[in-house]
Amino acid sequence: MIDLSVSRRLRRWIDMNASIDNMTNKSYYETQNYFESRLRPGDPIVARIHGTPGYPISISVGLTLRLFDK
Repeated sequence: MIDLSVSRRLRRWIDMNASIDNMTNKSYYETQNYFESRLRPGDPIVARIHGTPGYPISISVGLTLRLFDK
């Protein structure tokens, strides 16, 4: 998976940014959690791995405004 992010300061108080996530549109899983569970005490333990499918290609563009000084 390849991501691209670009940011450019236009003025002291404004930034423009753009990003492309998953440029190759590859299928992937974001997180995988291994856990063990059982329904009742004494039942056999069941082990599972859970994965969340990743996002397809996405493009986002935005502006950042700084209204007040730090």
